Amino acid sequence: MENTPIIQQGRCTCGQSSFSVDGTPLIRFICHCRICQDLYQKPFADVVIFPEKAVKLQTTESVEFKKFRAPPAVNRGICKSCKKPVLGLMSVAPFTRFAFVPAMNLADLTQLPEAVGHVFYHRHVQEMYDGLPKVSGYVSSQLFLSQKIFKSLIQYNFSA
Repeated sequence: MENTPIIQQGRCTCGQSSFSVDGTPLIRFICHCRICQDLYQKPFADVVIFPEKAVKLQTTESVEFKKFRAPPAVNRGICKSCKKPVLGLMSVAPFTRFAFVPAMNLADLTQLPEAVGHVFYHRHVQEMYDGLPKVSGYVSSQLFLSQKIFKSLIQYNFSA
């Protein structure tokens, strides 16, 4: 599934906040941080990162964006109606912006790549026995994700 563009619709749990995806997912990962646990009301979040230009929010007035930690941080879009995550946005450089899309918000999960691993695993509340790498610690988790994202970006730019 790597470097395969997908086109589909996405929405929050209640359907009030929607978006479209038309692009190639960079990576998919499982996050066990406390912020994700609190926002998703689940033990972890299954997240897919796309180039920001691949994701278009259809209903901006129904989404409130908020950062839950100091930069660099994901600016998380929460549905004003159901209070669940819609998508997140993050800028790491002037021309490098990403959209963090909860996999659960996408219509067809079969189009998504396999997850590359678990991050912030030191915060896990449920053991995972899927054979994926488990990365603990803030810095280690950030480095792991950065490495995977930039490797994917290189592949994405050479295949485009």
